[in-house]
Amino acid sequence: MPIAPEQFVVTLQNMTASWLSSPLPSNYEKSFFDPEELAVVCSEMIDRWHSGQSSHPDAATLAATYTNDEAGAAALQNDLLAIQFHPDVMANEEAWRKAKFSGPPEDPAAAEAPPA
Repeated sequence: MPIAPEQFVVTLQNMTASWLSSPLPSNYEKSFFDPEELAVVCSEMIDRWHSGQSSHPDAATLAATYTNDEAGAAALQNDLLAIQFHPDVMANEEAWRKAKFSGPPEDPAAAEAPPA
């Protein structure tokens, strides 16, 4: 059975809480559903479910649903894309994005400058 919106909301809430302590610069903001972001995060989520590092109450069920490999990550990506417009998912994705990218903007010129 694919991940339910309620299960994904718990995951987003856990990730939001983590990002509040060490956010990325605001000028790097992108959606959870950005293809590049989604591929990386799905693999990380599955790895945490399989390794026992996840605090998700349904981690064992989710680990049994999604194999810890590229096929499992692809299946999770497809399942998350299918629920991305659920109202609770949309609200919690926005909260995740605001937490993850709430750091001060990084000066792009400083990032490109060679070391002195």
